[in-house]
Amino acid sequence: MAFVMAIAPELSVLASPFSAPADLDHNQSAPPVIKQSENHSSVVRLRHGHQYYFTNRIDAHGNAAGINRVDVTFTDKGAFNNTEGHPEFPFTDDLKNRKYIINPHESVITVKSNPLYAIDKHPPKRGGTDISIKYETYYYLRTGDKWYGIYIDVHYQPYMITWCGDGVVDDYFDDSIKVQIHEECDPLQSSWKKSGNCDPTTCTVKN
Repeated sequence: MAFVMAIAPELSVLASPFSAPADLDHNQSAPPVIKQSENHSSVVRLRHGHQYYFTNRIDAHGNAAGINRVDVTFTDKGAFNNTEGHPEFPFTDDLKNRKYIINPHESVITVKSNPLYAIDKHPPKRGGTDISIKYETYYYLRTGDKWYGIYIDVHYQPYMITWCGDGVVDDYFDDSIKVQIHEECDPLQSSWKKSGNCDPTTCTVKN
């Protein structure tokens, strides 16, 4: 069983070539922001022994959005990937090809972690948030031929690590890696702990 100690969060700052447009209008009232200024997503499960990319998506509604900068703060309770440091979050090729402008009613992944983050270790106890990522996206909005801003979209994404032997019999589809996580038992769940009939390495019932 491998578990880890807490390490400090790491901030990545990415500035795009899309800066304050020449036709930026600071005097007129601004249109609505793309989303709520602060968004807390539900906890996403990460499976021990698998590798993951982390991404952030921006949805443009009635206004085009020019992405100016993205600040990413990556916080974990330890180096679960068994390496030093945290992944980087470069802009995606899709966003670059759009010249950092998301047209109305489009949805675009703006940043994607690199390299893959391998869950090689797990915390000593399941529960709570093991990894959290805060994305702060700075952007302008366009109405007609005028740009307004700058606005900030803040998105918090928490993650929880699961593993065989965490006391929970898992059966769920991991949408991030398109894998069904299925356990028949868990050796630390009370009923299976008493019987001893659960394989502690595979979480399958012993023959």
